[in-house]
Parts: sequence; structure tokens; C-alpha cells
Amino acid sequence: APRYSYMIECGGGSAAALHEVQKYPSDYNGVVVGGHAAHLTRQIFGQLWLWIAAHPNGVTILPAAKLTVIHDAVLAKCDLLDGVKDGLLENPTRCTFDPKDIECTSGDGPSCLTTAQVEAARKIYAGPSNPRTSEKIWPPLFRGSELDWSFFIDSPSPIGIATSTLRDAILKDPAWDYRTTPIDYDRDVALADRSDIARVNASNPDISAYVRQGGKLILSGGWNNALVPAGAVLDYYNSVVARIGRDDTRRAVRLYMVPG
Repeated sequence: APRYSYMIECGGGSAAALHEVQKYPSDYNGVVVGGHAAHLTRQIFGQLWLWIAAHPNGVTILPAAKLTVIHDAVLAKCDLLDGVKDGLLENPTRCTFDPKDIECTSGDGPSCLTTAQVEAARKIYAGPSNPRTSEKIWPPLFRGSELDWSFFIDSPSPIGIATSTLRDAILKDPAWDYRTTPIDYDRDVALADRSDIARVNASNPDISAYVRQGGKLILSGGWNNALVPAGAVLDYYNSVVARIGRDDTRRAVRLYMVPG
């Protein structure tokens, strides 16, 4: 038999890897997880939010050229926060760039944003929240990620896994259409959390049994990732610290955030 067994997964596979850590702690000695997409019933609302924010009337209002304008403005304000001008934000959470800083004084222009574009960018940076409780539903995109927004900016519709999961597995309504029925970020999210597909989520922070077995967990995320927001892995790491304590987390877990 092998002396050590390891599992390395990313994106959609992150749920499988974290299920191993959370439910079957003796299967692997080490697990590496990149691109935290392990909470499907919340992630789909984040993906829907991004597309709707950029397509308020079903048509994109953020052309690719404007993504470069926003990105350049972010770097101009925040690149030097880490002491090095290198086109990267070492820690985007420190960046306070507001899209309104580059709002056009009138009309539209190649190097500024219209009022509607400012509002769209602000929504993307804010992420979805419950309108009744203000609870954060899914992490937003960080400043510096603008060049990666094209995956939802250029798409004629939201990413398929989001619409199909909400329509078929959660609402169970084949007639549901995001274009005619607004998403309810209160009731729909609560229904998703209680649905029979919630079992696919791998967000349990209690990995104490895995730690006792001597298991090691490496988590990583890309600060600029727009498909799987960096905040998802940050939130999970922080929830682990809160649940099992800082000492056990330091003993067994490492988090690596990748600039750019």
C-alpha cells in the first residue's frame, strides 16, 4: 500500500477534495484545493449577480475597452500600495478605488464611464447580498480583476450551471426565466440552502478530525479570478480558523493568495 496519498483538485473538483477533508478524514494525508467552487447553492447566485449587473436591460453596457479603462484606473490608484509598481495588487482588499472616480462629466467617452457603467462596476465590486438581512450571499470580485470580467460581460446569457441549477434543481420550475422573473436574493437563496442539492456543498469548517489524523490542507486562490472569486477561499479559511482555532489551523492548513 502507498505510504502517503494526496488529492489535488481545482474549480468544480474543489468540492470533491473538501468533502474528503470534511467527511472522510483518513482517506488522504494531504489535499490541495485551488479555485474554491465548493458551495454551489451560493455560488450560482454570485454568477447570476455578475451577469445581471453588467446587463441591466439584457444587453451588456460594459464593452471590453471599458474593462481596460477601469483596470488602468485601479492600478493608478492602488498599484503602489505594496511599495512596488508592477501592475499587480499584492492585497486588493486594501484598494478603495471607486468607479465614480472616472465617471464621464457628460455623455460617454473612451476613457471614462457613463453613470450606468459606474453603477454596474459598483455592483460587481459589491457582490450579492440579502435585501432583507444584508447578509453577504457570495463574495464580490476584487479590484484588479477587471480584465477577467469578459467571461460574463461577453456572454449573451448567465453561465449555464447557474440558470439550470436554479430553474431545474431549486425552483423546479421549467418555465422559470431570469429575463422575466427577477431573482429573489432572499427567498430563492433560502430555498437553495434547504434544497436537496445542498448536499453537494463542501463548506463545513470543522476539519478537526482531519487535523487529528495529521492531514495537511493547502488552499489557494487567484486575486483576479472572476469565475471563482478569491473571497470564497478567504471566507472558508477564516471559517476554519473560527471553528477549530488558530493553532490547529496553523498546524494543518496553509492559504496562498496569488496576485494577478
